[in-house]
Amino acid sequence: MAIHQVITDKVSKGNLPALALVGIALVFLFKKLVLDDRHNSKGDWQPMPSYWQWDPIWGLDLVASQIRALRTNRFLDWLAQMHASMPHTKTFATNMFGVRWVYTCDAEVLKAVYATHFKEFGVTPIGNLRRGLTPFADKGAITTDGDDWRHSRFIIQPFFDRQVYTSTDRVARHTDQFMKLMPEDGETVDLQPLLQRWFLDIATEFIFGNSTESLVYPERSKIALTMLDVLDGGRLRAQLNRLMFLRDWSSWLKAVEEIHAFVTPPIEQALKEKEERDRKIQQGETDLGEERTDLLWSMIQNLQDVPELRSQICLILVANIDTTSVFISNCMWWLARQPEVWQKIRQEVAELGDIPMNFSVLRNMKYLNCVMNETHRMIPNNVSQLRGAFEDVVIPAGGGPDGKSPTLIRKGDLVLINKTVMYRDPEIWGEDANEFKPDRFDGYRGSWQFLPFGGGPRRCPAQMMVQTEAAYILAHLAKTFSRIEPRDSAPYVPVMRIGPSNKTAMDLSIAKPITLTCGLTLPNRLTKAAMAERLADKESLPGGKQCLATYSAWAKGGWGLIISGNVHIDPAHSGAPGDFVINRSLPREKTLAAWKAWANACTQNGTKAIVQINHPGRQAPFVKSLAPSPIPLDLGKGWFPWLVRALVYGTPKEMTELEIQDVVTRFVEAARISVEAGFSGVEIHAAHGYLLAQFLSQRSNHRTDAYGGSPLARAKLVVDIIHAVRNAVPAGTCVGIKVNSTDHTDLSEFIIQLKAIVDAGVDFIEVSGGSIEDPMFSTGLHTQVKESTKAREAFFVDFANAIRSEFPDVPIMLTGGFRSRQGMEAAVAGGTCDLVGLARPSVLDPGLPHKVLDTNVPEHGALAYAKKIDPWGWAKYTGIKAVGMGAETLWYTNQIGRIGPAQ
Repeated sequence: MAIHQVITDKVSKGNLPALALVGIALVFLFKKLVLDDRHNSKGDWQPMPSYWQWDPIWGLDLVASQIRALRTNRFLDWLAQMHASMPHTKTFATNMFGVRWVYTCDAEVLKAVYATHFKEFGVTPIGNLRRGLTPFADKGAITTDGDDWRHSRFIIQPFFDRQVYTSTDRVARHTDQFMKLMPEDGETVDLQPLLQRWFLDIATEFIFGNSTESLVYPERSKIALTMLDVLDGGRLRAQLNRLMFLRDWSSWLKAVEEIHAFVTPPIEQALKEKEERDRKIQQGETDLGEERTDLLWSMIQNLQDVPELRSQICLILVANIDTTSVFISNCMWWLARQPEVWQKIRQEVAELGDIPMNFSVLRNMKYLNCVMNETHRMIPNNVSQLRGAFEDVVIPAGGGPDGKSPTLIRKGDLVLINKTVMYRDPEIWGEDANEFKPDRFDGYRGSWQFLPFGGGPRRCPAQMMVQTEAAYILAHLAKTFSRIEPRDSAPYVPVMRIGPSNKTAMDLSIAKPITLTCGLTLPNRLTKAAMAERLADKESLPGGKQCLATYSAWAKGGWGLIISGNVHIDPAHSGAPGDFVINRSLPREKTLAAWKAWANACTQNGTKAIVQINHPGRQAPFVKSLAPSPIPLDLGKGWFPWLVRALVYGTPKEMTELEIQDVVTRFVEAARISVEAGFSGVEIHAAHGYLLAQFLSQRSNHRTDAYGGSPLARAKLVVDIIHAVRNAVPAGTCVGIKVNSTDHTDLSEFIIQLKAIVDAGVDFIEVSGGSIEDPMFSTGLHTQVKESTKAREAFFVDFANAIRSEFPDVPIMLTGGFRSRQGMEAAVAGGTCDLVGLARPSVLDPGLPHKVLDTNVPEHGALAYAKKIDPWGWAKYTGIKAVGMGAETLWYTNQIGRIGPAQ
């Protein structure tokens, strides 16, 4: 009893944790020494060397350093340093989360795992792999073993026959479209996003039978970026393993839902088509039409379960969404720095003459294949491959101090085969192993030391198809371009996606500066767009406390450009209470002082800012408004819209030429004050149904004088204003124009007008949409929305593309609908626009650019939020078209009043 009392007292005084640690250590030591000795009773193997860790129990030190390496884009260096710290062996044991990991760059170990002991190794022992990917996918060729794996291979293997991978027809069409997007005048181009879209189009046509056509519609490439988000999250979930619960995965789950929403409809459609085709066959019909030849159609002949098909397809997309495009980008990175290699490829292509580039021709281009192999060696897509042991197995290498003796792999051990280290091993490749030398593969016959597509039964079935696609586009690039060169001196920084991808090439297009025609350089492409801000004081001046606080918050937010809210040029015709107005009745010194304070708030931190200047025309309430023709606003049908139109707006007065000239003078005056105050320029508002839009539109301009009657005549007022402003402000002043996608009934006529406007001298065109008369934009009452509109982010892409095709050299700003970094990047990198306008998201997050432009911030942390405000209950029944827009505008105006330190 006395001894028991002493032990209890000692434990109660705090020694229990120490005793627990000692117990764990003893268990660990017993497992390592006693069990290993039992397995080695015959002495036919030697233990492998162990990597020193300060946490040999759970291996959290190695977990932390690996995650740190991935976050800092040093993962390949980290792997190399791990092996460099064990110079006497190519195989060693480590510990992560209490599981033994075997790191190896030994070809003999690779051969054992891939082939000679294939049955003893698989992926299901990597329990955290499937846990990490769930619910994105479950069963598939890369997550299963045994019968499940054989089934997955069975349903896809027939499709990877010679007839499929030897055909270049399916690649040719997309390559032709890709080449059309390549500049021909030496202009710098980032190939990676273009190649990603090219490969996405090929892969989706291959899998589903229908291409995304993202080379034509760049916004559709968002699905590829969403997939990368899913894979990044899945990898992190697998790494966290048992600590997965520590993070919020709601944004990752949302990305998974987007992928499922992309994959499920074509599966369901294919099953319906199969059911209909089977029915016709059973009824003896002979007119069946041409049978589909895509992978999905092949799969549903043997599998009809939608959830399992979705899982299988999702895991096929893992390997098909980005791999080939990243590989070709890596090829081009090396080739841009090896001009003599590029010329040798060009010579090989030139020797073909007019021979079509089919599989056999590409296969026999020896030097091109050497270049591709050398790229696989220098930057392998599969940096490493992981397998788990089903049972205890002795493999022929990895044991002993030098790693050359047989060794034991215990059941549950994970073997990480580090190809990136093996492929730079001087013992295999010589002292120049770190140099890009394609000639080393001349006459190379293959070995277990170089397997870019894996080996053994699990070898990638798409190897020949990938090589054919890559060779095809590389040969076409070599045939077209006499030389290529790098436009940066940055080293290759490998960011881990599906494989390593160069961070320099991945720098966001939206983060790159742009210089406008006037010479104004914007540091990035994100623009705080104009809104109904209602920040003016009682004299309609800026400079109040809340106004300056709000614009100071935006100026600190990292925006490339700030465009002010509406500034009305005539106090007799202003839009709404709280709008800024140029008021001639006030002393000019007072007006200028308020404007200078405003400009200082906008331009602090070097931020560029311009002023949006406007005349509302017939949208000015409670006055005898002005318009090109006496045509009242169309607010909708019914007694209530009629009453509002009669009491609030009335029928506008047709402007005289003298009044038109006064408008020109007032626009000039507004521009002068803006520049004198310290702004970089102005944006002339010719959208949203305001006065200048009314002049441009044949629906509201029925004049027959010099300002109407033809498209060019209707544009005369806008052109006159631009000329007058240009003549009044200093050279280098930015003058932009805002146009509307819905003010014009005839696009061809608008293009004629826009040409005159561009020729007058604008530095950018902002494309927006909607007005008080546009129910499809302004009301919350309609429910029919095109699927194409739902699928993309930017609302007015088609209109922007139409302008881009006619005016390729004029910067375009696209405003409305952007929700994510992915959508913004797709629009800019794809050439749809040069600037991204964000209005309401800038209210909810004034510092949004700091998140969007920081690639270390994950996608879910860089979303552009906007809140949908439904119209008030009673307002839904008024029949007024703009009631939905009004509800949202009032809500956001109220939120603007909450920005900054004032509140």
